[in-house]
Parts: sequence; structure tokens; C-alpha cells
Amino acid sequence: MRYSQKRGEFTHRGRSIQGAGVVRTRVAVALMVILLIGGVGFLMFSTSLTGDDYVKDFFLQQLEQSIGRKIDVHRIKLVLFPRIRLELTQVAIHDRNSDDVLLSAKKLDLVLRFLPLLRKQVVGKRLLIEEPTLTLRRDRSGHWNLFDQVAQGKGADPDAIQTVGRIFHIREATLVNGTLVIIDESRPDGTRSMTFESVEASLVVKEEQRQADLRVSAGHAGDKGLSAVSLAGTISAAQRQTLAIDNPSGLPVTLQFEGIFEAANLNLREAADFLGPRPVPDQLQGVLNMRSQVRAMPGVAGYDVVLSDLSASLDQLKLSGQASLS
Repeated sequence: MRYSQKRGEFTHRGRSIQGAGVVRTRVAVALMVILLIGGVGFLMFSTSLTGDDYVKDFFLQQLEQSIGRKIDVHRIKLVLFPRIRLELTQVAIHDRNSDDVLLSAKKLDLVLRFLPLLRKQVVGKRLLIEEPTLTLRRDRSGHWNLFDQVAQGKGADPDAIQTVGRIFHIREATLVNGTLVIIDESRPDGTRSMTFESVEASLVVKEEQRQADLRVSAGHAGDKGLSAVSLAGTISAAQRQTLAIDNPSGLPVTLQFEGIFEAANLNLREAADFLGPRPVPDQLQGVLNMRSQVRAMPGVAGYDVVLSDLSASLDQLKLSGQASLS
């Protein structure tokens, strides 16, 4: 081995040590590029090699296993550039063990993670839902169709744990131009329903902090004109617990929410008819504007909701204080 002052490098038996390192780096990069091209090439030609039905059934099965619900899709398209993503059109996600539809959407766009896809696992990174209709329903026994077992304090629901784990794999979820329908069949004096239009929502997951920022806004067309409600805050693990991603141990999902709730031009009579007993007194009239800090956390049975720093105005009447709901 000798040092060449002219070339500024060590040589051994006529070969440059610096040059050998460059060659090894180039070989490693070339192997990575070949592997990447091979994986992308397989995805590009997988449709022609295996058929459209195979590709559709594969992704549909993976998605159904991820959320634990039956999914009907008119069309599934795999897009490779500039990002690997799934385009689903005319989507219908059913209630668990039921033909009733929980969520329907005109289009669902899911950006996928590349490495899990090579292992035949569908793991999303970003989610966009266009023109969805979400139907929240409570049956006569008081069970909601979304996370009903956890919400009713019946212990851990493995499907719910799996679903929440998959959701927290997604870094960003956006919902645009949606509709929310709430149906309550548990009241002895009749079924209640309320519909919100122009629903916009965003969920940004901060995986390092084990929490997510949630923003939701919606409008409701009533007898007193258009009402608007909004909710913004943070979802996190309750009682300093850590949310287990893909947790197989059966631990209960314990999440809490803390944020701000606002309502403008809310028809008080319609709200009382939906939330309170019937019949609603004729004297109960007017529109309500309110703002409050809200916190929802697991209680003894179900969830407890606490409103603090509450301020509201009803026509010429102004109120302030606190409230709680279990």
C-alpha cells in the first residue's frame, strides 16, 4: 500500500481504495433500484398476469380484514405514479353482521405504503373520502352501530381494536362534502333522526405523540334556516395509556377527546325534539348560539362528556356555566 500525492489517495496493488468504496456503493444502489423496479413491474403487470378479479378480490379482502366489515365496491383501480394508491368508486361499508350500510361514498382514495404491499399487506398512509354518507344508528336495545361493544362498556371488541389500530397507521384522513345521518331507535316515544349536510372533516395523526388532531364542521337545514356546528380538538389515549397498534391481547380501546365545540343559529326546538322527551312544549322556541370546551372520556359505563367554559345566547338571553352528560 502506498500513498499517491498526485492522485491524493491510497492504492494497494494498483487499485484505489477510494475507488473500490465507490464501486461497492454503486453496486448496492443498483441492487436497490433493481429490487424497486422489479416490485413496481410486478404491480404493473399483476393485472394482466392474474386478472382484474384477482386484484380486486385481493385488495377488497385486505380492506375488509382491516376494518372487520363487509365492503361493496363498484370499481377498484391501482395507480402507481406519482404515488401508489387505490381508487375505489361507489363504496358501501356495511354494519357489522348486517346488510345496513354504515358508510357510502362516491370515491375513496387511499395512498398505500410500499414495503407492506410487497408483503401482500394493504397499509394506508393518507385517505381521502369524497361525498360520503355516514349513518350512525342506535337500535332499540341502545347499541350504536359504530364501536357499540366498547361504547356500552361490554369489554374489549377485537374488531374495534383492529380498526383503531389501522386508523392510527394512516397519517392523514380527509372527508369532503359529506352527509351525516343520526338515527335513534331506542326512545320509547318514537324514533328520532337528524341529518347534517356539507360535512367536512380532517384527521391528522401524530404517531410520535400517540395522538391525533380532529376537525369537523357541518350544516343543518331547519325551519329557522341553516345551522352550523363545528368541533376541533385532540384524540389521545385515556389515562396515560398507550394505544396498541394491531393489539392482539384484547385490551380495551380507551380513547379520550378534548377540544372546542361551537354552534351557530341552532334551532332549539329541533334540538330538544331530538335530544329530549316528547312532546316538546310549544313555548320552547328560538335559535341558540353557543361555544364550549368539551371533553369526552371513558366512564363507569360508556363515555362521560363534560362541557366547561360554556357560553350560550338564546335571543336576548345569555347563559354561562358547565354541564356534564354520561
